[in-house]
Amino acid sequence: MREIKFRFWNKGDSIMISDRSPMDEESLNKSFAEMRRYYEVMQFTGIQDSTGKDIYEGDICEWVDSGCVKRVDNVVYGNAKFYLCNNSHSIAEYINQKLMVIGNIYENPNMFLRKRNA
Repeated sequence: MREIKFRFWNKGDSIMISDRSPMDEESLNKSFAEMRRYYEVMQFTGIQDSTGKDIYEGDICEWVDSGCVKRVDNVVYGNAKFYLCNNSHSIAEYINQKLMVIGNIYENPNMFLRKRNA
């Protein structure tokens, strides 16, 4: 069974909050939609990269495809699965290709654009 955990990007303070909820008891009474005004919520995919680091939505990952070409893309959730943004295959299919987290779209937005356009 996959472990369910989240991390949060605080939009106002521009900091990542991991391994705990940013919500106090009062905040738990607010709706999820209202909470999203202040935080970007990222869910753990249930998969770790080749170095053992947890992979979350919004992570920027690098891997070498079957044609020995280095690729970079970010992790998204849709159609009931986690996948790399420009590919419809489940992220689980990339485990054998030495998938490695190199940043995330919130803390490293320029890295993603630079690597993606290289």
